[in-house]
Order: sequence, then C-alpha cells, then structure tokens
Amino acid sequence: MTPEELLQDPVIIETGPLKVALLRGPVYAEDAGSWARLLHHQDVLILYFLQIGLELKINRDFGYAYLDQISADEPGGKFGTLFARRPLSFEATVVGVALRDELLRRETVRLDEGPAVMRLEEIVELVRAFIKDSADEVKERDRWRAAVLAFAKLGFLKDLQNERKEFQLRAIIRARFDFETLQELKETLIRHAAKIAAD
Repeated sequence: MTPEELLQDPVIIETGPLKVALLRGPVYAEDAGSWARLLHHQDVLILYFLQIGLELKINRDFGYAYLDQISADEPGGKFGTLFARRPLSFEATVVGVALRDELLRRETVRLDEGPAVMRLEEIVELVRAFIKDSADEVKERDRWRAAVLAFAKLGFLKDLQNERKEFQLRAIIRARFDFETLQELKETLIRHAAKIAAD
C-alpha cells in the first residue's frame, strides 16, 4: 500500500486528528465529536500508541482520555521515553492537592453532578485555607493567584473567560492526583505547614 493509498483509509482519516490531539494533551467528552470517534476507534488507538510505548487511558465516568508512558518493566516499556516526567512545582502541587481534595469532597456529598466551576478568588481561598499560611496577606494572595493561573496553563483548569473569572476543574486532576497520591501529598503539606509554623 502506497502512502497515498494509506492516507485514503477511512480509519486513518478518522483517527489521525485524534492521535495528534492526544499527543498534545487530554481529550474530553465535552468535545462530543472527538469523544465519539475516540470511543469508536479505541482499539485502533490503543494498538497504535502501544507500538510507541504509550498507554491510552480512558475514563468514561468522568469523560477524559490521555496518554501515559508505559513503565519500563511492562511490555512496550522498553522503546524509550517519549514523555518526560517533570515534577510539579511546590505551588502547583499545593493547588492540585487542594482542588483534588475539593473534588473528593463534592463526590462525597454528591455535589459532583456537573462540571465543577469555581471563581479564581474561591480557588485562592481554598488553597490558602488548605495550607494555613500566615504570611503577608497581599503578597500571599498574589502568589497563589499566580499559582492558580499557572496551574490552569498546565491543562488542569479550563478558563471560562468570563467576567466572574471562573475556571472549570478538569476531571484530569483525578488522574494526576489519585487518592493514594492525594493522601501522601496532604501528609507532606501538613508536615511542611507545621515546620513553617515552628520556625
């Protein structure tokens, strides 16, 4: 089959844009067309990414799909690393833990019936209450406002670009901060806050 013939294959035409989109970041159910094609062709996509050492993870319950590097001790994990695992900054970790904790709270009290939307200042208050800082009010508020905006640029928040300065909490936060990771990070942050209070 020639390249020209290959590119006329209906499956290639359907999945090509999805492959590019997934390599750029998560795909969400809110993009109904892409989500429907992803679910329809998931076997093809899983096989395609497996060949380059990536695992396609699909969460139907919360409506997102993303790529993750296959670990070196698993089949397909010895092809090399495509995604560099960069640790989050301290500020991004704090924001992520606070928001993941908020999502967990909403699930517990059954408030998670639709997209979780919060104003910028609400997120800042949530974060500051979470770490219980006692530093200069204006300086700290500016610091965490900037941290929330930086966290949004990582793809964890969707800027709704309205006058209320609202952000939608992306479900992908659940994948980056699973329950076990959340508990570990919360304990670390509690120790960090205690150390600051003692100094």
